[in-house]
Amino acid sequence: MSKNFSDFTFEKTKSAPKEESKVNVNETSDQQEKIKLAYDSLKGLDSSELAKKLAEEVGRQKSEGSFDYNLLSQSVESMRAFLPTETYQNLKKLLENLR
Repeated sequence: MSKNFSDFTFEKTKSAPKEESKVNVNETSDQQEKIKLAYDSLKGLDSSELAKKLAEEVGRQKSEGSFDYNLLSQSVESMRAFLPTETYQNLKKLLENLR
């Protein structure tokens, strides 16, 4: 006896969302670690040195073809709580101008 395709019952597996959530958790912890390392390397710099580092990073990324405005903007946002308001605003303006 041959079976038709319609004779089979298909059910969605529930393991796919779990695997996806594990990836998101790993990505989040990797991002947090990168942010912590970046903060640790930049925390002693004054506003002009921070602006210089940001301009250098934008230049490097543009020359490599890997410039990602959104990622750099997120990095500046993640450091916002640690920066004086004026320094934060200056970095945002600089990044916007280099876009």
